[in-house]
Amino acid sequence: MPNIFKRSSNRPLQYFVYISQTKLEILIPQIPARLLRSLEAEIKINVAAFAAGVKKTASAPPPELAAKAVVLSDYLEKQSGWVGTLADPGRYVKGVASLQYGVMQDYAAELAFFGGVVDGVKLALIGSPASLIGAAADTAANHSLDYYVLKFLRQQAENAREGGDGASYETAVDGALSAGVLPPTRLRLEFLAKPLFHNLRVLVATPIYVALADD
Repeated sequence: MPNIFKRSSNRPLQYFVYISQTKLEILIPQIPARLLRSLEAEIKINVAAFAAGVKKTASAPPPELAAKAVVLSDYLEKQSGWVGTLADPGRYVKGVASLQYGVMQDYAAELAFFGGVVDGVKLALIGSPASLIGAAADTAANHSLDYYVLKFLRQQAENAREGGDGASYETAVDGALSAGVLPPTRLRLEFLAKPLFHNLRVLVATPIYVALADD
C-alpha cells in the first residue's frame, strides 16, 4: 500500500495517490474572479483541516495542494456538462475503476500510468511521476513501452493535448495493459482527469488527481 495522503472535506475521507500541481496552477486561475475569491477562502479552510489532521512527512504533498484539488473538483462538477463519465467523457472525466499502476521509464522518458479495462473500454490515465505521492512514486513497471511511444504519451500528458495520433494511443494502451508490463496489484481508484483521446474502445486521459475510492 503506498504512503498516501488523507483528504478532509464534507465528503467521506479519501486518500490521494496522485495530484497534478501543474494542472491545478493552470486551471484555478481560470476560474471567474467573482467565484475565485470565495474558493480561495474555502481553500484556506481546507488547508487548516489538512494541516491539523495529517502528520507531515517528507513524502506527503503540501496541505494547500490537496485543498486546491478538492476545491477545483467541486467547482468543475458544478459546471453543467463539464464533467463526464467513462462512457461519455466531457471536458473532464470522473469515475471509479479497479486499476493497475506503475512508473514506466526508458532513457529520458518516464510516465506514471494507471490502467485497466472498464466495461469493455481500455482506460489509461497518464501523467508525470513527480505527481505521484509517497511510495506510489516507487512503483516501477516490470519493463517500459517502446521509447518513442512512451515519449509521445509523455508529451501529450504534459501538454494536456486532446486528439493526437489515435493509433499511437491505442498501441501504447494495448502494450501497457498486456501481461507483465504493469505490477499485478489493482486498487479501486477515484479519479478526475482531462481526456486526451476517446473512442468506443479506448479512453486516454491525464489526471488532475487519483485517490483511493470509498466504494
